[in-house]
Amino acid sequence: MTLRFWLTIITISSALLTSSVIADDPCRFETTKGIIDLTSVGRTDGKPAYADKTPPASTDYKYSYNPCKPFTELPNCIGVAACQVSADGKLSFSLGKQESVKWNPGAGMGSIPSITYTQGAKVVTVTLVCSTDGTEDFDAMGESPINNYKFRLSHKCACWDGCRHVTPQTSTTSTTISTVSVTSMTTSSTSAASTTSTASTASTTSSASPSTTSTISTPLASSTSTTLPISTSTSTISTTFTTSITTTTTAVIIVDPCKYQTEKGIIDLTSVGRTDGKPAYADKTPPASTDYKYSYNPCKPFTELPNCIGVAACQISADGKLSFSLGKQESVKWNPGAGLGSLPSVTYTQGAKVVTVTLVCSTDGTEDFDALGESPINNYKFRLSHKCACWDGCAHTPPQTSTTAPGGGGTGLGGGAEFIMILLVLVFVCFVGFIQGN
Repeated sequence: MTLRFWLTIITISSALLTSSVIADDPCRFETTKGIIDLTSVGRTDGKPAYADKTPPASTDYKYSYNPCKPFTELPNCIGVAACQVSADGKLSFSLGKQESVKWNPGAGMGSIPSITYTQGAKVVTVTLVCSTDGTEDFDAMGESPINNYKFRLSHKCACWDGCRHVTPQTSTTSTTISTVSVTSMTTSSTSAASTTSTASTASTTSSASPSTTSTISTPLASSTSTTLPISTSTSTISTTFTTSITTTTTAVIIVDPCKYQTEKGIIDLTSVGRTDGKPAYADKTPPASTDYKYSYNPCKPFTELPNCIGVAACQISADGKLSFSLGKQESVKWNPGAGLGSLPSVTYTQGAKVVTVTLVCSTDGTEDFDALGESPINNYKFRLSHKCACWDGCAHTPPQTSTTAPGGGGTGLGGGAEFIMILLVLVFVCFVGFIQGN
């Protein structure tokens, strides 16, 4: 056998080995940003985790999706990752199998990762939205343009390292836990703990035997530095040890209805909101209910009669005869999101009503606003996708329209300056008259 033959064999083997190494895993994706693991999200019983979801813009088709594991939805979706189903349920079309998966980590800090599946010319893109508050949501956005289907999955497992150690098919909660291990050499009948701030203990495991290890897991809700001196004693032995727990949160530098700055950067929505008293996003109907419509304007107040006057967000009855304020601009609260890849948000309040606007960084210049409705009662969810929702995406963008102070142009002198000018002229005239008189 010739050298060329062996080189050919080695080249083919290397190519096959490379293909097997870089093939994407339908359940798990790892980059330098961290790990996204959807193993616990997908069902393993052959059914979709998210079944027969209808897009807001069209009711001709429904869509089903299951991360990680294949499912079947008859007659034609057999062992698939995503399926398109006719409204009457008599037809179904595969949109891609798990083995067609491709992951996209997103470009730059704050960008959103996604997964795609393909079936011939059809391409499904699932945008992964990091949910840090434990909520779970799936939206089938429909087909646009033709053969391109868009889904959106909001889940804690869509966060980088959000579910890297979660086992399949188990209930999960979104809780930040700082774990401290403490070793004690003696048992005690009494123990006293003094602390400089209050912390609630989530779970404690201990064993009453010499040389035991106790683990204290404490969820920490804010930036604190806590020292816990704990004394254990018996009639003959006294042992004291100290544990220090320290967490940090992002320091807020600037907060106002238009602009938010932290060490992550600046989110500036000044250029997104309209300044003419009308909402930038008007009368949007949620996908799940048509009883109410919603309007929203970042940064500046708007009015939508009869009852939404000078507001940031408004709920309107389907017939347009009633409107209810959901919060004014001055009630704004910003949340930068926890950890790399998590989404920032803005909240507005009106009494017991709370509106949360999730800000999705759009790096391709597209703009989208979704009113997702009320769930649970008095809690309203909006989603704004925009380049200005990116950190430093619009840090130097001017507002939509320039404004001037009432009663004069933007370049005129103020009243105080005009008075000083007149006074100087009078003094000059008097001085000239005095010189000429002498």
